[in-house]
Amino acid sequence: MCVLALAGTTTYAGERSVEANKTSVSANKRNVSSSFSWTKERKLSWDDFRGPVGGEFGEQAAAATYCGFGFEAGMRDGATHIEVYNLFQPDKSWAKHEHKCASILAHEQCHFDICELFTRRLKARLEACTVSPDNMHGRLNEAYDRVRAEYMAYQSRYEQETEHGIIPEAQKEWEAKIAMELAQTEEDFSPSITLRK
Repeated sequence: MCVLALAGTTTYAGERSVEANKTSVSANKRNVSSSFSWTKERKLSWDDFRGPVGGEFGEQAAAATYCGFGFEAGMRDGATHIEVYNLFQPDKSWAKHEHKCASILAHEQCHFDICELFTRRLKARLEACTVSPDNMHGRLNEAYDRVRAEYMAYQSRYEQETEHGIIPEAQKEWEAKIAMELAQTEEDFSPSITLRK
């Protein structure tokens, strides 16, 4: 069982704020070529934005980040084994050359940081599930759907409050907030979970 939602988020140049999110579900995370997972040490660079410019986000978009989180689960030796993960998709993420600057890259990095934060929240929710072979898929998917809805709302709030990164003070506040939340959930984070009956 594998569940992955990938969200495209955008940063706009100028003063107009436009909301745009796109979600898709993939049957297998290994089908996402050239993608990579979040790590504390590796920050995004403009070289990671290799997708075709434009798409559904309109002409005002300066950049788009495609990232998401998911999980794989299965039964083995009488226990449920789960792995949570996240992915950044360079082949879908893009940036217009004339808008490649440090402030927009910092805004896009925060989208990926939010993705990591919600990967950790997903792990906590899945760890709290009581599952059996009969209800595993339903219970885990229900927990995932709740976290995904919270994730999408959080990403939207980030976009709205920073005006897609246009308001520097709001952007700095969000960067600090996200960094603090990541630091609070960092200790002993492991993507693997084993649930016993």
